[in-house]
Amino acid sequence: MAAERTAAVLDLRGLDLVTPVDLLSDGHTPFAKNFRLYAQQSDDRRVAVSSRKGPGFYINPFQETLSDSMTASTGASTAKVGVQTGIHAQRVTAASTGRITRIDLEVSNVDSASGPLMVQIWSDNDGVIGELLSESSIGSGDIGEVASYQPSRYINAPLVPAGSDYWIVTRMQDDGRNTYTLGTTTDGIPAGTTDGLLAQLEMQDYSLKYKVYTAVDGQFKGAYRLARDNGDNITIAAFGTSMYRIDETNQTLVEIASGLSANAEEYSFTHGDNRVFWVNGYDQLRAWDGTSVEIITDTELPILSLVIMHKEPMFGVSASDPNRLVWSEAPGNPTQNPTNQQWYRAWLSIGFWYIPRPHAGSPITALVSFQDALVIFTQDKKYIFSGYDKGTFFPREATGSKGALSARGVTSDENRIYFVSDDGFYEYNGSADKKISKLINPLFDGCPNKNEIDANIWKNEVRFYMASKLSTVNDTCVIYNKDLGEIQYDTDTFIDRALYYNDAD
Repeated sequence: MAAERTAAVLDLRGLDLVTPVDLLSDGHTPFAKNFRLYAQQSDDRRVAVSSRKGPGFYINPFQETLSDSMTASTGASTAKVGVQTGIHAQRVTAASTGRITRIDLEVSNVDSASGPLMVQIWSDNDGVIGELLSESSIGSGDIGEVASYQPSRYINAPLVPAGSDYWIVTRMQDDGRNTYTLGTTTDGIPAGTTDGLLAQLEMQDYSLKYKVYTAVDGQFKGAYRLARDNGDNITIAAFGTSMYRIDETNQTLVEIASGLSANAEEYSFTHGDNRVFWVNGYDQLRAWDGTSVEIITDTELPILSLVIMHKEPMFGVSASDPNRLVWSEAPGNPTQNPTNQQWYRAWLSIGFWYIPRPHAGSPITALVSFQDALVIFTQDKKYIFSGYDKGTFFPREATGSKGALSARGVTSDENRIYFVSDDGFYEYNGSADKKISKLINPLFDGCPNKNEIDANIWKNEVRFYMASKLSTVNDTCVIYNKDLGEIQYDTDTFIDRALYYNDAD
């Protein structure tokens, strides 16, 4: 008798960290990490599983320099690294303080090896290997038969103080084949090898050849994608006391404005009139048209912390009076004034409204142009600002009353606003709030810096980049799949800010 054949369907849906395991249903699991769910066809009721992919484009890290290296030819020789031939570990003493962004190893492929060559950075613990700090790799397609220095780049760039020790650990990925050849020298600190535990190194009489590059320790304070009428779209980003544009051809940062306030921590951007505008709570409103920067001043224009184009006027929030919403004149008004005294260059003393009242104890945190109205978030509530000019503007409290912690935690599409509130992630449809993070409350509660969560929408997914428990940086990503209404989760995602390129093409 022929054996009966049966088929099983794996009904994966999303992450659930709240419901007891014995009560889980509908394909929820507490282990839904580092994968994607997507429909194979538009009318398919079942979904397929996809693994996440790494970055595909880099720009050169800002102020990257060669800081540590061992390139001597004394006693030059080679060492093999493969799945069966073990692991190589090289201790390095940092010459200067910086974040490791790139490590080059002298490597060749003379044995028809395949698979990535993993290059890890580990801390030092009194002369022995400590904790894993970051990991990258060199692809097999980049390694030729002739020895050359090949780079591995680090999205998570660990900070190493001057004079401290760290370890470069290299091995072949588990599914690799054959061996790669590493360049060595008898100069420098001896390398160690092991076939298993890193704590049991066998020290050698050679050092690996390497080059270590570091960048300055600092964070970008904001970025924006400027879409222009001529299609020459540009990304700008604030770092330190300067604003930069990203040269995507040469993969570099080019300074467009200097002398910005060193006290500024967060920038707000908007665009119109083929210009991008920015404020930071300390400097006057600025505009850049792709060529030159204009500082916009008016006796009635305060220093702004937030700015947005909504309908025709420009709206902003006073940095010194954070419940005061101000707005400019509309284009062409007043008509008798020259162009340089109109629109966003013209602000009147009567062009303001307090939301909800002066010194309310809950400052305005975000502005969103949504469904023909300006949605104004404060820390504990939200308000709808409707109308077309100063004669018809009128605010009311939104029926969905949850507030937002910060502007960077707010994003929107055609039908919803998604935002980070005091107790979780929410979506707002213009009339009501819906909490979308109720199944992952432990993740949200464990985040130590909720006001730095960065929210973005990409490919019909809302992505919240956030810090895991005890982390000082954003190192994870909660993903809300709008189609499925489910939560997915990525670990080891070191992204402080994300920027969606919503170009028309």
